[in-house]
Amino acid sequence: MTIKFESIRDTTANFQNRWKPAYNWDNCKLHRKEYGQFVASYLSREERSLVLNLDGAWGSGKTEFLKRLYTEFIDRKHACVYIDAWESDFSGNPLLVVSSELLEQLGCIENHLRESFNEIRKSLGKFLRNTTPEVASAISQAILGTGTPGKLLAETVIKSISDKDITNKLSSAHQECIDALYSVKNQLGNLSEKLIAHGYKSKIIILIDELDRCRPTYAIELLEVIKHFFNVPNFSFIIATDTEQLGHSIKAVYGSNFDSIRYLRRFFDHKLELPSPSIEHYLSLQKIDLKPSQEKLTLLPSNINHDLTLLIISSLLEGYNLKIRDIDQLLNKFTACINAAIDEAERTNCHQVIHWFTLFFALIEYEENHELFSLRTNKNSPAPTIPNNFQLPSDFSSTKISIHDFVEQHLAFVKTQEVSREDAWGEQNRNDERFRMQEYINLANQIGNKKLHAYYLAIYNDLNRFITGTPHHLWHWSSYKSMVELAGYIDSP
Repeated sequence: MTIKFESIRDTTANFQNRWKPAYNWDNCKLHRKEYGQFVASYLSREERSLVLNLDGAWGSGKTEFLKRLYTEFIDRKHACVYIDAWESDFSGNPLLVVSSELLEQLGCIENHLRESFNEIRKSLGKFLRNTTPEVASAISQAILGTGTPGKLLAETVIKSISDKDITNKLSSAHQECIDALYSVKNQLGNLSEKLIAHGYKSKIIILIDELDRCRPTYAIELLEVIKHFFNVPNFSFIIATDTEQLGHSIKAVYGSNFDSIRYLRRFFDHKLELPSPSIEHYLSLQKIDLKPSQEKLTLLPSNINHDLTLLIISSLLEGYNLKIRDIDQLLNKFTACINAAIDEAERTNCHQVIHWFTLFFALIEYEENHELFSLRTNKNSPAPTIPNNFQLPSDFSSTKISIHDFVEQHLAFVKTQEVSREDAWGEQNRNDERFRMQEYINLANQIGNKKLHAYYLAIYNDLNRFITGTPHHLWHWSSYKSMVELAGYIDSP
């Protein structure tokens, strides 16, 4: 289910019907319920007003976590606001964005508070009127001597306004701005008391997402607004960022030698890190189908324990340090390759026989080590480079096989094998399929672990069904390579 967060402006009943079923801890694929409830308890019971940095790399699941936190805070009877900063990036005024979202979203939670919000709107309007008009901005830029686009407008305005008029206007606007600022902050501070009277907790929570995707100048201005304007009792913020990436963006504004990480620390009281998810558990929720209903496609091995399948795939993904969003893209490309293979089978009336593990590996290496991927051919198979070359987990412990060796075994089976003029069956000029079948059974017999023995024996049995003459295409490396290269054009934003 996809829920747009614009629906926050709906009624509370709509929240119960649409939001809560979509974003709750029970359907969290990353098993972050315990941590999410811990964060909510910490923030809701903390007397101080805090600004927390939810730090996580791209694809680590920050948005999903924030949305479930929203549901958690609403269930705990906290007034809560969710803001997608990137959607408002086009705006030149982050104060206006945060304020309007606060008033609009909280106004939908409790109709009795609308009168209080109207008072805040009036004070806020006075404040914004004296800080954002184009003419005032242009005058300021001209006085500072900056070469911005507004300077031309400023020069035009200044020609018709005396220095005394400019000074008087700025002085008057400045005083009115300060008065309005204090008025807004006082009214925001009193807002929590009115929420308590209507059955809500005193702490107001504001969740800000996607800050690291914004223009660096807008991101900086938004942080400044939160630090200076919303430094109000009973207001707390959680701001989700890829802090390292945001730091690089800020350096683009202030220079490569600028200590951007230290600069960012002054905006946050504490940093929250997202716990690493269980890859195997996440895969178990993706419903990976390695037994397609299409009768003209076989994924080797076709008969294998599902838990063992997940263990093998997760070991490969962890070996390459893939993140959740990387895994989502990988599964999407894997599905695209399988669909293309089904079409090929139907078009040629030729059964397609594919090692699913080899296809997974090829998709990963294409992205993670494209140079090595490009060197592979049907006859040349250089050793793979896997960052974490650990031993496969406990199910494989008796074999002492590493993920690196497991990959190499599969790569050996998709090479074009050199066979003698007369093979083990006394036949000449046969293709290498019988040779490869025998290699699988040899490997199965060499492995002491029962599960892995069954894995390779299942591949042997699958191949034995086709060797009798059924028209089929057993993929060599060249087939994987061409398919993966086509899938490489599929990417997520």
